[in-house]
Amino acid sequence: MNKGLKTAIKVLVPFAFGILILWLLYRNLDVDALVETLRGDANFGVIIIASLFGTIGNTIRGFRWDLLNRRLDSNAHPITSILTTHGNYVVNMALPRLGEVWRVGAMSHYSGISMSKLFGTLFVDRIYDIVAVSSLILLGLFLNAPFFTSFFEHNPRALLKIQEIGTSPWFYTVVGLLVVLAIVGLKWIKKSEKTMCTLRNVREGLRTIRTMDEKWLFHLYTIGIWASYYLQFYITFYAFSFTADLGPAVGLLTFVMGSIAILAPVQGGMGAWHFMVIYSLMVFGVESTNAQNFALIVHTFQVFIWTNVMGLIAMGLLPLVNHKRKIDNQQEI
Repeated sequence: MNKGLKTAIKVLVPFAFGILILWLLYRNLDVDALVETLRGDANFGVIIIASLFGTIGNTIRGFRWDLLNRRLDSNAHPITSILTTHGNYVVNMALPRLGEVWRVGAMSHYSGISMSKLFGTLFVDRIYDIVAVSSLILLGLFLNAPFFTSFFEHNPRALLKIQEIGTSPWFYTVVGLLVVLAIVGLKWIKKSEKTMCTLRNVREGLRTIRTMDEKWLFHLYTIGIWASYYLQFYITFYAFSFTADLGPAVGLLTFVMGSIAILAPVQGGMGAWHFMVIYSLMVFGVESTNAQNFALIVHTFQVFIWTNVMGLIAMGLLPLVNHKRKIDNQQEI
């Protein structure tokens, strides 16, 4: 299989999957209701203000990554970490999950730090995101506990289905297979000298969090990132009459459900994000047509338009900024 065909498959298969989910969700879309919402209900001034918090969150993420990168090379510049972080989302829109590879490659190109070490710092970055999202899920469930208690009391079959998953032999079979695959994978890695060398560099990148002097700042940045992302989403509630009264607790739970969906290997969480947000809003009483319109408008503007425009600007600035820095450094010498 040639390289071009492989690239086409990586782009088209996730895109087709996302389109399929969107079609299933919106095949009965009331176009007149959508147009009416766009014309008379959606407040795009509020949506733009909300989107600014997303840009702030991505910028803080760049600053946080810079803390790790400067442990590897004190000459690493925060502007490069910030711009590559913004550009990461554009690449992910075309090639899901490969944005991180581009981000590391671009950072390595302009900083001179090895890619394997940078993958270590990026791994730390992602681990902290998993911890943050897990904490937000627990907080969201806690704040909405009365609703879920009432829901399971009136829908005992739903609780039984959840219990069945935990006691199913298939569940333990899958867990066992994953353990076996992990053991086999570790044995294979130990036999490969090249892989072991790469892993040693990755480990050096991972150790940056332990040797960092500004751990408090790293944790503060983490809070800032997810607070900004939450505000980016929650403020959009005030852009529509049918979500304006839902409150921050509902906003938090809907936000984390959408954040989980973004992990799906499709462009910008397309389809998966819509599904999670639509059904989360419906659980809290938003009519299905309104929930569909909310998800479609917010995701299209914030992800497909705003985030990509900011990312493209960052990608355009990246070589210009680093070229100027190179000239300035040569003049100083």
